[in-house]
Amino acid sequence: MPQALCRKYYDIRLFGGVLSTGKINAGQVRGPVQLVFARSIDPVFPIAWTIIRKARTTEERQERGETEIGRKPNIPYGL
Repeated sequence: MPQALCRKYYDIRLFGGVLSTGKINAGQVRGPVQLVFARSIDPVFPIAWTIIRKARTTEERQERGETEIGRKPNIPYGL
């Protein structure tokens, strides 16, 4: 499974990815590009967006119709 995804998606080859959802463990791919903390000479204003995940990862959540809520951090500008 990971080999087929690596052939198809360049972002998995670059950044890696966790390929597991719910109880199914499909492994993990590590890529050569690493992101680390940085400093900005201009002030940055982090924004946190609330996101809702509609794709259910387990059958029990599908039956109950649950969604998952999370947060996605974003910095619109930094130099």
